Amino acid sequence: TALPISGHFDAPAIQEKQESVSARYESLQDPLAARKQKLQDSLRLQQLYRDIEDEETWIREKEPIAASTNLGKDLTGVQNLLKKHQALQTELSGHEDRIKSVCESAETMMGQGHYASDDIQTKVGEL
Repeated sequence: TALPISGHFDAPAIQEKQESVSARYESLQDPLAARKQKLQDSLRLQQLYRDIEDEETWIREKEPIAASTNLGKDLTGVQNLLKKHQALQTELSGHEDRIKSVCESAETMMGQGHYASDDIQTKVGEL
């Protein structure tokens, strides 16, 4: 933005200072864009880590039920266990898409060369 400095006794110095300030301002644009990208990458990473942690927690909650050796002691007990087993199978089927989605997000991030690709690969491998 040009200032109305024509005729001012120190116009050349003011013009030089204005150009210097403008150049310094413009020189901030690239570092700001790079920082924004890094922050966005970090946000995606932290969101992915939280999603993976949520899935691991869900799996840990379901493992004891799936690994139970209780076969029931009578007809009613076995019928109840079968209902619980069917409910677990339904829940597992419904949750499978969520786990696939988390894994696909991780694959996308790694495919884009995310700075934490090695860590992402490790976390997804554990999931």
